[in-house]
Amino acid sequence: MLKRKILSILILLFSVNTIFAQANYQIIINGLTLPTVFAFMPNGNIIVNQQKDSTFIYNSATGQRISCFWNFKDSCYYNGETGVIGVTLDPSFSSNRFVYIYYVGTDSTINVVRFVENNNLGTNPVKIFRYRRPGTSYQGPHAAGNVRFGPLGKLYISVGDAGVNSNAQLLTNPLGKILRINSDGTIPADNPFYDDGNPATGNDDRIWAYGFRNPWDFTFSPYNDSIYLTENGQSANDEINFVRKGKNYGWPVCQ
Repeated sequence: MLKRKILSILILLFSVNTIFAQANYQIIINGLTLPTVFAFMPNGNIIVNQQKDSTFIYNSATGQRISCFWNFKDSCYYNGETGVIGVTLDPSFSSNRFVYIYYVGTDSTINVVRFVENNNLGTNPVKIFRYRRPGTSYQGPHAAGNVRFGPLGKLYISVGDAGVNSNAQLLTNPLGKILRINSDGTIPADNPFYDDGNPATGNDDRIWAYGFRNPWDFTFSPYNDSIYLTENGQSANDEINFVRKGKNYGWPVCQ
């Protein structure tokens, strides 16, 4: 019996190694500096953020840079975990040309800006989300900062706790949360903590789920609005969370 078990394990290991040995990769773009997030455009081009200061568009077939979509050099603050982070295209990009970018500002704010893409350049920037809590510096850790559209057309934003653990459990601010807004920055009335529609009073109505430390990235289930999210733990204990509407994911009480 023991010999059979050992033989089965060896066969499994050989099979796994064989599968991984068949993997290959192709370099599409060279020469990037601190790339954070990218998105494919309908024509196959790639829009990609460089964390320190800029968003570029590349030709995915040739790897050549087409344009600097937007230069954040004078408005972005980079310090390890902050900078130009998330980028996504509007579900109706082919008609409205909207591009959304998350960045941390030199004024210690977190921002989501909506641009209109015109000939591979960003135009008409509009801040649809901006937050600065008095006494909290966002020129530090735990910015998180991804942006993605859910299957029902709402924009979701991941925000870290800014290095202040207690933020994650407070429903009065957006830190340590997953937020959900409309594409124009207004707030859906069916959000789980919606009370008066004003994030500055009562609950922060934009909150979809809370209790996060540094929720770096996420994606959606292909079947509903459930979220699969990566959470950076303290020194260790990184997680993949299955995020549901209105739920508390425990930080800093547990991780």
